[in-house]
Amino acid sequence: MDTVTEIPIPQSLQNLLNKRQRTKVDRTKLFLSELNNISEEYKHSEQEEKDLKELYLKYEGDFSSIMECMMSSTEDDEERFREILEEAIENEELPFFEAFDEYNYPVEQENEVYKVVKSELDKRTKARETEFNSMIAMLENRYSQDTEDVEMI
Repeated sequence: MDTVTEIPIPQSLQNLLNKRQRTKVDRTKLFLSELNNISEEYKHSEQEEKDLKELYLKYEGDFSSIMECMMSSTEDDEERFREILEEAIENEELPFFEAFDEYNYPVEQENEVYKVVKSELDKRTKARETEFNSMIAMLENRYSQDTEDVEMI
């Protein structure tokens, strides 16, 4: 027969455990503060630019993979990173990769897609407007005839 006996924890040991728990929370706060400071120092630094170029080469221009691996990167950094890489490609510091071009999706193509989508939406809007006006005209015709009959009576 197994019985579990509870051993009382001395108060001094309990105090020590509580102190360690509080210290752990304080250390976590300190760590996050230090991490934020490191991140702020890293952004816009030469090391960040160097890391960006290394990741560009490693992932052969796949911008999604680059963004996933860049330390402290956010969506706000995408345009800045793209500009850095484009400049390095233009200066022939980095080779050009198709994957990078696919992610950049040229503005002309984007405008073409926009024009096609807008054209299709305009056509659908006109068709619906025509249908709506036709329905309103039919209702006006139907109910205006009924009111004429009522006025004659």
